[in-house]
Amino acid sequence: MKIVHIKNKEKKDLYFPLGFPNEIKKDTFTYFIYGEGYKKIKKFDVLEEELPDRWEKLSWLDICYIVEKYGLIIGTEYADTKVAGIVARQTITGYFNLFKKCKHLLDKNNETDVEFFALLKCDYMLSCFGIYTFDVIDFDDRLAKLDPDYNAEECTYKDKKNVSISDYVEMKFGKKYVEIIDSLTTCEEKQNTPEE
Repeated sequence: MKIVHIKNKEKKDLYFPLGFPNEIKKDTFTYFIYGEGYKKIKKFDVLEEELPDRWEKLSWLDICYIVEKYGLIIGTEYADTKVAGIVARQTITGYFNLFKKCKHLLDKNNETDVEFFALLKCDYMLSCFGIYTFDVIDFDDRLAKLDPDYNAEECTYKDKKNVSISDYVEMKFGKKYVEIIDSLTTCEEKQNTPEE
């Protein structure tokens, strides 16, 4: 995949996929930034990077590793193939904010890690306002829907009573996954996404 690398006015690295709406004409790179519109720049580099095809079926965890290296603009290209275009940016921004908090516990080559990470979501309403926090209630509901032996409302799992979400996660997935949940529920003062 051809990627164009530029530095913005704040000297931050930005990466864009080469192709509509981004193009090079007469030694000028014209690019589009969400919320800002079209811009032009004469100083840029074209990189030939070994990235998966845009239509390859990637996990959310795979896409987060791409965002970590190339930023949200490239990550949105991949997210757009998984969810409706209008929410692709918001969805990958949410996943990436969760990823930053727990990446030290994740292994993209571990299938359980990949599947577990896909279950995690940010609170939708808060994410509409740029606040990306882990939605533990939605997560608990998802677990209950996936496993009929787990009742999130009554806090039971099979024949056990008073089973917390942490208890269930540890029994079903292991202690590491409780640590992932703990890392996501720890408060942070500021959130940053590699974009501009």
